[in-house]
Amino acid sequence: MDLRQLAALVAIADHGSFSAAAKALFTVQSNVSAHIARLEQEVGATLVDRSRGRLTEEGELVAARARAIQQELDAIYADLASRGKEVAGEARIGVISTTARWLVPQVLTALRAAHPLVRAIVVESPTTTLLPSTACCCRRRARACARRSTPKRPAKASSWRRWPRSTGSAC
Repeated sequence: MDLRQLAALVAIADHGSFSAAAKALFTVQSNVSAHIARLEQEVGATLVDRSRGRLTEEGELVAARARAIQQELDAIYADLASRGKEVAGEARIGVISTTARWLVPQVLTALRAAHPLVRAIVVESPTTTLLPSTACCCRRRARACARRSTPKRPAKASSWRRWPRSTGSAC
């Protein structure tokens, strides 16, 4: 089992198909397919229902663990980055549409001035979507949610996650 296989599984979960996952991972569909086939062979279970392009129950379990592994890898980089004075990386900001128009420009301006190496990702969603995402994040990653910085990923590590999360989740 390797990180590329897990990344392919998570990409299928996030993007809904092998083709969309390949596009998000900047590769071809046959690579994603090969990674999934090897992973399925290794774990001895069908992880993706190919007729529907969705994860099976086993696939959901493995994808949840893969996300946890990804979060731990991110936490390693965050821990190392927080030792220095530089704050860099991604910051996900969830806002509701009624406040987004006037609040986001101010927040982004202040963030850019204080931390020019931070790349903001703004997710505009209704409160009913944002609150469960925040609760999920805080339950699963209480330590990581409290961190002030996310590291700048080195080129070697970029093969683990090359796609933006499209789920609208803060996790």
